[in-house]
Amino acid sequence: MAIRAEGPFFLFDAPPSLHRFSRNRKSAMLRSSRRLRFGLACSHLLSCEILLVAMACIVGYGLDVMAEEKLGPPSAPLRTLAGKVVSVNGTSSKNATVRVRNTYAKIDVSAVTSDDGQFSIDLRCTDRTLNQLRISATAADGESLGYLRIPYSEGEVRTEGVQIKLEPLKTAKVRVVDADGAPIEGASVAAQLNYPTVLEPVTTNASGWSELRLPESERISTLVAWKDGNGLDYRLYKLLRGQTGDRLAKPPEFPFEDHETLKLNGSAPLTVRLTDAKNAAIEGAQPSIWLLNKESGADSLNLSFFTEFLEETTGSDGVGTFKWFPKWQKSEVVVWPNAKGYVRQRQVYDPTVDNGQLDATLSKLQPIRGKVVMPDGQPAQNVAVMAIGAGYSLDRFRSGATTDEDGNYEILAAPNQVYMLFIEDKDWSAPIQTGFAVLPEKVLPDFDFQLGKATRVHGRVLNAATGDPVPDQLLYFQQSGTALHDMPDVTLPNPENSRVYVCPMRQQNMRSDSEGKFEFITGPGEHRLFVRGTDTVEFTIVDETNYPIDLQVQVTKEQVLTGLVLDAKTREGIEDAKISSVSRNFRESNDWKAITVAEGKFQVNRKANPAVLHIVDAEKNRGAITEIDAEQSTLVVKLRKLGSATARLMLEDGSAPAPGVKLSYGVNIEATDGRLSTTRFGAVVTTDEQGEFTLSGLVPDHEYECTVFDHPSGYLLKVLTVTVEEGELRELGDVETPPEPKPYVPPTIADRTASAFAVAGTPIERFTNAKKRVANVQQNLLVVFANPTGKLAESLMKIRYESADFRMYRDDFQFMAIPTNTERLAAAQELATELGLDKELNVDTLTLVVVNKDGKPVATIDEDALAGGDGLVSTTRLIAELEDYKIEPLDGRKLLEEALARASRENKSVLVQETATWCGPCHRLSAMLTENQVWKKDFIWVKMDHRWTEARDIMSELRDGAAGG
Repeated sequence: MAIRAEGPFFLFDAPPSLHRFSRNRKSAMLRSSRRLRFGLACSHLLSCEILLVAMACIVGYGLDVMAEEKLGPPSAPLRTLAGKVVSVNGTSSKNATVRVRNTYAKIDVSAVTSDDGQFSIDLRCTDRTLNQLRISATAADGESLGYLRIPYSEGEVRTEGVQIKLEPLKTAKVRVVDADGAPIEGASVAAQLNYPTVLEPVTTNASGWSELRLPESERISTLVAWKDGNGLDYRLYKLLRGQTGDRLAKPPEFPFEDHETLKLNGSAPLTVRLTDAKNAAIEGAQPSIWLLNKESGADSLNLSFFTEFLEETTGSDGVGTFKWFPKWQKSEVVVWPNAKGYVRQRQVYDPTVDNGQLDATLSKLQPIRGKVVMPDGQPAQNVAVMAIGAGYSLDRFRSGATTDEDGNYEILAAPNQVYMLFIEDKDWSAPIQTGFAVLPEKVLPDFDFQLGKATRVHGRVLNAATGDPVPDQLLYFQQSGTALHDMPDVTLPNPENSRVYVCPMRQQNMRSDSEGKFEFITGPGEHRLFVRGTDTVEFTIVDETNYPIDLQVQVTKEQVLTGLVLDAKTREGIEDAKISSVSRNFRESNDWKAITVAEGKFQVNRKANPAVLHIVDAEKNRGAITEIDAEQSTLVVKLRKLGSATARLMLEDGSAPAPGVKLSYGVNIEATDGRLSTTRFGAVVTTDEQGEFTLSGLVPDHEYECTVFDHPSGYLLKVLTVTVEEGELRELGDVETPPEPKPYVPPTIADRTASAFAVAGTPIERFTNAKKRVANVQQNLLVVFANPTGKLAESLMKIRYESADFRMYRDDFQFMAIPTNTERLAAAQELATELGLDKELNVDTLTLVVVNKDGKPVATIDEDALAGGDGLVSTTRLIAELEDYKIEPLDGRKLLEEALARASRENKSVLVQETATWCGPCHRLSAMLTENQVWKKDFIWVKMDHRWTEARDIMSELRDGAAGG
């Protein structure tokens, strides 16, 4: 019987604050709606570190999410956790209780220490999930407590010979009250300490008081309280996300010397109903909520750490209700369905429009099976087979299974995704299996593996400028499967008409050590190792067991920014002002946050990149937006009173208000290269029943753009732009909902034919210009005399634009279409005469003239030579007529060597220009150099056309990794 696993392995990354990226704003702006809000897209994976939270323990190495054994999932390897518990005074702790828990892996085992403090516990868990175990030891008298945290490691982790030191306890007092300050009895209070430790809930008494007990050395990082019907509140005792560079900041601490008060301001219950594809209720599911956020732009509460206390269980009607769901939650919330045998795909609940009800239809998981054998053909036992999927859903599948004693495995995978399978083992590997899709109810063939030795990829990260090792550098190591667009027979559901690139991809991440060293374990195939897009090496592993490689990276220097935040009128310093920075270098993730201290001072470590700063005081009454350059080290910012704008959104035709429409607004920030932009420093609002809405918190004298949020078309539809003065409340009146852009309709052959014949200028003028172009590009000119509306012209253009057989001739022949219809026949005849045609043109005939790169006519081809049996232009005949006039490719290597030799003789430099017939900028540069030849006294110009032999290899060598364009 094969060991089975089901469900995706999730790498959680908290959603970014409201922002979006778009191409140059002169062009249409298209985005994928859901991916920007809760993106775990490949672009976010490249720009930010991934937070692996406890929920990752759901699977991995074939963990069965719904395993019933308290030892852990049966598919995980059996291991022993053993060691000693030491008392507060350093002696052996007799009769102490050691407990190991993980909710998602269904682990809850314990043991009592012997007289010498020793303990031994058997459990099932993989190396990758050891760091997610909550391990505690409690003294026999309950008056001392200790925790053991196993650090995450890519290598083997020691679980025997460990030691847990008990500590005296301290008390955290928490009072829970309602919106009026009255005490709430029966509320639950829980806390998160250092990862992954969580203090289980305690209940408040009639006076609203509760006490949490924890070891003296521990600190509380998150405090949460809730009660059905009353709501939820939380407090975070940590720096803001992105605030790690704030040199003056200290994380807030729980007030152990006093107490903390949490206020439950009321609930707005959320009911979740789960059904399958046949609309049957799913009973026994355990839906849970991921992130809550009291304040737009503030850090979120990650409920993944408290799921076991806050999840609901669906009844026979498939319904579960979160009666504590807080009424202050206004932004969208992710709900994880967590139903055994079904896809774990996020569901999005919007409190502003969904009115307390979320209905979700879940698809059943489908089996992927196969067998793994050793190099000698014997079954391979306890080998991890991993599956990674990709589709148009935001949640890409990742799970695996370990093989049984016969080498068999089974993975229950999410349907409607394309997949890759690979071996994940420190000693063994095999070529990946890819190029297939998992579809509902479709039976797949077995995917078998024969193992070979794994490959160790290792090296150092080096500063490209200095050659010095780069420590603590986050690295990405990727291997891709077959993309959807390379699988023409596979179609996946795409309800939002997303244009996202769908390709399964294995990605391993790690940081270089103090000497810049790194190591990855992988198998055969093509790989990418990179820090960012420009710092990338690609290589192919065949059967090497050892693959040394170094990665050269561009290192941006660190810069300290010291500043003051003042009131613009009083010039007094403003304490607790929040500063948010957006780097204008979009290739690096260098955004940061800071909070001012006394007298409005702040100091932050940052990367030396240009940035835009948004500053707002604690009350959100005053603010500013300012820019800093890369080298700037000091800054004084003066805050002015913020403004706002109100408007009423109408339907497209202006006939009635548009209620319940979500709008986003913010300030546009362009990257330093002008290619991309991002909208920041705003929020999302929803129009009320009268279509009215308010854009608040507007910094004076800065333009804000408001767009329709999450439009089904995927386009950013602009509603308005507004700039306010200091403290202004601006009324904008009625604005209409912008119409959806019409979908792109590709031109027909008739359209393209008409366009080709409609170029401005007389035939003589066009020919004069065309001769310069073909000389510049080293092409032939193919002059086409024809009636634009005739069948012959259309059939010729169809070959030009669509024939795969003709594609290799396009580089050597530049078309110039000259119309011969009645009103333009005389002008066409003038050019025909200049080209030496010995016949008169007429409306109904087709004539081609081949003009070489020197501007000389070398051939005339009439329609009789081109027409096939159907009377239209034949592709075969056209190619045969043009074959003798193709451009002979030059020897690129010889061309360069001769230029270098001449340069040496004449004491000049060589200017090598990479060019191609399709490259417009290349042609413009060539024309400029041709017309302005002052360079000749110092340079020899070599045009390395892609048609020349070895041209691409030569340019790759000369580029040495530099990007073009």
